[in-house]
Amino acid sequence: EAFIEMLTRNGTLSLGLIRQLIQVVHALQERLHDVATQDVSHRIARAVIQLMSQTGRRTPGGIEIGLPLRRADIAALAGTTIYTVSRVLRHWQRCGWLRIGRTKLTVCNPAALFHSIGEQPPPTFIIAPSQR
Repeated sequence: EAFIEMLTRNGTLSLGLIRQLIQVVHALQERLHDVATQDVSHRIARAVIQLMSQTGRRTPGGIEIGLPLRRADIAALAGTTIYTVSRVLRHWQRCGWLRIGRTKLTVCNPAALFHSIGEQPPPTFIIAPSQR
């Protein structure tokens, strides 16, 4: 009740909360659409791109995801199993797209991930081949 009262008195806070909720609903709709219509490697690529966009930091070897990351975390984001995530990530590692550590993931070739889902990488994610 106190929360509702605070929102009633503060229009700016209410509007900010509504905007935040709209963003969450749009993200959930997109995720549901992906789970229903996209293959698993597409969903895993989207999850890695999302993590890279939100927490990635540029290193000499690529873009390192700035969170301790388990395969189970990626599986939950992509709506798949840990086994499938492991298989796809190992394949991408063999292709030179990323490096897998115990709790770290470094994306060496972000452009390849973006292209795998039919998108162009933003300029901030382009890494020259000499830097990979």
